[in-house]
Amino acid sequence: MKVLCFVLVSLAFLSCNRSNKTYFDESNTSFYFGKGDLDIRDVVNLPEYINLDQSGDYFFTQVDKLIISENFIFVLDLTGLNHVYVFDLNGKFISRLGEIGDGPDEYRRLGDFDVTSDGQVILLDRQRKRLFVYSTDWALLEVKKFEFRADSFVALKNGFLFGLVIESEFSDINGYQVIKTDKEFNVLAKFEKYPEGFMDVKFHTGLFTKFDKYIYYHKPVTDFALQFDLEGNPLKKINLILENPNEFESYKNDYGALAEMRSTKNFKYLNSPPILVGDIVFAQGYSGDNKVLFLYDQLSGVFNEIHIKPWNFNHLNVNFPYFSGGNKFVATILEYELYLVDWGKGKIPEDVSNHINEGGVTVALYYLK
Repeated sequence: MKVLCFVLVSLAFLSCNRSNKTYFDESNTSFYFGKGDLDIRDVVNLPEYINLDQSGDYFFTQVDKLIISENFIFVLDLTGLNHVYVFDLNGKFISRLGEIGDGPDEYRRLGDFDVTSDGQVILLDRQRKRLFVYSTDWALLEVKKFEFRADSFVALKNGFLFGLVIESEFSDINGYQVIKTDKEFNVLAKFEKYPEGFMDVKFHTGLFTKFDKYIYYHKPVTDFALQFDLEGNPLKKINLILENPNEFESYKNDYGALAEMRSTKNFKYLNSPPILVGDIVFAQGYSGDNKVLFLYDQLSGVFNEIHIKPWNFNHLNVNFPYFSGGNKFVATILEYELYLVDWGKGKIPEDVSNHINEGGVTVALYYLK
């Protein structure tokens, strides 16, 4: 019942507010989010569905991060069973990676995972400060231990980018948000210090998003994203323009204060990293106490702020949580409690409806137009 109430409050049919105001940043150093003219149905097609085989010992409770490669679907269930699961592109279960424990080949608490260009899967144990590297046939290849405190990462060809917590336990990198290391975790570069007084209290899975040409980093609830190339070299600091009044400047770095103020104020912020699908930026956040899907078209400069209403959720529009499919699609998750309140369930194929009614989880793919 608690989860259902959350769904009713948080998820809904996406209705657009219209405005003639647009921005276009030719340098692409800003993403603009606000009420505008960009219609979700002009951006993506109606969804396609993949039912995930979910029975036996590989049952998972929640999808906190989803990566879809050329051959596999990877699911991180962090807040539930604390595992990574592998499926083929038809949804058939392939493997569950790793074991929980205190042994040398076991992890204690995952924080993130990544899939390399050659198909290896790497898990981050943020509690024990280790990376677990698995082969393309899901065998554990090595366990790599590092000394600093990181809650996110992305694999590079010759090293890593790590997202650090404020107190990294090393004086020369304390207060920095991102570091670049080689494969042996020697620090090669450090980027962007936390603002003074920043309250690092909100954990979010996956602060890095990797695309065809770029890697982006965003730490909620800050108002910028860092863009890197695939070698981990910094390219741009991208401002997230949310049309906030100046009086909220002191709150944007304090998540606790934001949570208290958003019920009475109209402060807009992102509560998870933005993703890019082609030229379209998708961003999940809040406007006051209302959950919002922000959209921005980098090519045309058109944007929109689509409020999630509590009484008419429709999965035919992109819902939360969402995950990037690079230049091809954005992916979301459908499950039973969403299905119960879904005004678009009549459009769901019978085999998908049956799967969800039996407690299964389905991936919905919204291909870019």
